[in-house]
Amino acid sequence: MRAAFLIPYFGTTPTWMLYFLESCRHNPRFTWILYGNLQLQSQPPENVVVVPATIDDFVQRVRHRLKLAIELPFPYKLCDFRACYGEIFQDLLSEYSYWGYCDIDLIFGDIAHFIDSNTWKNYDILSTKSHYVTGHFCLFRNRPDINALFRRIRHWEQILSDTQRHYAIDERSNLTGNWLHGRTRTMTDRLKRRVYYRLYQRGIFTFDLTQVLQRENRKGTLRLGCIPHVKSDRYFEKEGLTQWEVIWREGTLMYQQEELLYFHFLKSKGRYTQLPGSHPGASFAIRPHGIEPY
Repeated sequence: MRAAFLIPYFGTTPTWMLYFLESCRHNPRFTWILYGNLQLQSQPPENVVVVPATIDDFVQRVRHRLKLAIELPFPYKLCDFRACYGEIFQDLLSEYSYWGYCDIDLIFGDIAHFIDSNTWKNYDILSTKSHYVTGHFCLFRNRPDINALFRRIRHWEQILSDTQRHYAIDERSNLTGNWLHGRTRTMTDRLKRRVYYRLYQRGIFTFDLTQVLQRENRKGTLRLGCIPHVKSDRYFEKEGLTQWEVIWREGTLMYQQEELLYFHFLKSKGRYTQLPGSHPGASFAIRPHGIEPY
């Protein structure tokens, strides 16, 4: 099975980009398509395809494929379009059995260790959280009905057309988030929240991709899978761990005795400004203060 991650990116090239690319290099069964203006310091791995583009190029794709008259004043709005990539980038993804998206603040381990031929047979969509679909890593079977699932998100045209606001519909919409987790001042507010939460669990409302996919999974029209073997700096923070170490060695990623699909530096990447050498080498350690040789 061939699988590709599509990554539109417009902005400054991150300091850790070489480390991301090196972890991609060691996953030859997967392809990464970098669409945008990333400036790479060296020739990318053979399984990384660079497609130079501008934000206006992306806007024109959306207008052509989705028939939406949009602008894109800030790049973070791209996250709301992730679920639509199967249609927006159909020409770039047609040769792949699976397509997906991921963030670039990841270091991958051995993806094939977790996603093998049996995984492909058993699931149509793969993510890494059991309670919601992750926007930083998700894979879809490349099939027209699955690629069109974003059209079942309630008011999707209005949400995508409102380019002044990020709705997070690739994960859990901040519309539902406000209702479920916002401040309650009265008993009436608490009762409303309780009723809404039950409706949310039953998939009555579909304000985001998570709700759509979980509903279809319950109906049996698709098979939604979860790969939980991931870590992030936020995880260590929640656990109260100030000293931790994740080791990448020639394509394998380990935390203590646990092999990982990837590491996500959600919060600490702002401190990763000084990285050793011009090439990651055969192994390196990811620690709270940065990336270092190992």
